[in-house]
Amino acid sequence: MHLSWPSRRHTTRAQHPPRSHAPRSPPKPFAAMANPNQDRLAAFFKSYPASQHPSRWNDLWVAGDFIPWDRGSANPALIDLLLHPSDATYTLDPPKNAHGKLKRALVPGCGKGYDVALFAASGYDAYGLEVSGVAADVAKTWLASHEAREGNEGEYRTQDEGIGRGKAEVLHGDFFRDDWLEAAGGLGLGFDVIYDNTVSLQLIWNRFTTLT
Repeated sequence: MHLSWPSRRHTTRAQHPPRSHAPRSPPKPFAAMANPNQDRLAAFFKSYPASQHPSRWNDLWVAGDFIPWDRGSANPALIDLLLHPSDATYTLDPPKNAHGKLKRALVPGCGKGYDVALFAASGYDAYGLEVSGVAADVAKTWLASHEAREGNEGEYRTQDEGIGRGKAEVLHGDFFRDDWLEAAGGLGLGFDVIYDNTVSLQLIWNRFTTLT
């Protein structure tokens, strides 16, 4: 699967402390959550093999009473990156390529689609990916709403009429499989930006908890 990453500018090499030989602790996703939420989410997956995790995510969305990762809006850091690039640590190239076509952004684990809407408003053809069919349907419904073109502070409004607004689509599939790619244009097109806000870390955590 061909996936291209965004360019990063103004980066600074971090200074790393001496390497320790002590056993490593597992990654801690969702650091902003309260510990009870972390523990509850980890326990929800702990007794299940990784092959059943997609259905477990779907179960959470079906129940709808424990979705602690849903903050109700796009990630503030992504808002700064796309709408206030002069204040961001990293910057992205313009959303149009050399041929005048809109670049493509992928948001795996997109939830209700807040970040997908933000990319579309910023001029990208944005594709959200959800392993939960229920979550994908929820995101499609939200993206079709008026709220998805407005936002709390206008962040979902079209940001540059000269560039225009990109697509905002949601696909149902597993990021680690290729069967969803056809609906996004196929392998050949790739993605110019892949935006992952903790989903890969959570997948690592889920696999760790099944082994402990």
